[in-house]
Amino acid sequence: MIENASFALDWMMTSGTCAPSLALCAAVCGRTPKDRSHPTNPDDFGRCMVLLRDLPQARCYLYLAAKLSSDWARLVAHWTDVEQCFVGEVGTSWECSSQAIQTGLLLQQIFSGQDTDTQEQFS
Repeated sequence: MIENASFALDWMMTSGTCAPSLALCAAVCGRTPKDRSHPTNPDDFGRCMVLLRDLPQARCYLYLAAKLSSDWARLVAHWTDVEQCFVGEVGTSWECSSQAIQTGLLLQQIFSGQDTDTQEQFS
């Protein structure tokens, strides 16, 4: 787990955060957040990606977020697929487009429990 509380505080104060990105930050720091919200839309997922961009070592601790809820566990299991879909649609910081429709559909599919073994339809 990340033990750099100073970084986490700086990130929370200077980045565009949301409940899911704060929950992810707490999880990778070994804490259990009061609000265990998961990203349900591309905007929130993008904010979680910012955390992983700003604190690359946090990626090694994504498994800790999977312990927050069954929805987080589903997302963590498909994180790479969602991240690739997101980046393919909008880039890493929304520089390619202002809409991530396919990423939103993929998130809906993951949380609905539908088969997400392949991501080809979202590429």
